[in-house]
Amino acid sequence: MRFTLALNDYYEQGAKNLLENKFICPVCYEEVLDGDLDHDAIHIKRCYMLQRIEIELEKYIKEHGEFPKSVRNDIISKITNQFKPERVDYIFLS
Repeated sequence: MRFTLALNDYYEQGAKNLLENKFICPVCYEEVLDGDLDHDAIHIKRCYMLQRIEIELEKYIKEHGEFPKSVRNDIISKITNQFKPERVDYIFLS
């Protein structure tokens, strides 16, 4: 999967899905949401972050041919620093 939307767009779609009683994650398309907004927001964020990590790892391996363990933490930190908890609150509590 290649992302064309920002994380907040996936949060919005998740909220729309819940309003329509559809418990499908807008990132992985699995029926894993349960109506608990905190739990669902965490799932969407983790799902999105895991996909972003996979994309970054693939990109790194393609460019460098190998993947030293020390670089892994740098890539994961780079991705996780992009996400702020207040964005989750804004989407799900507004």
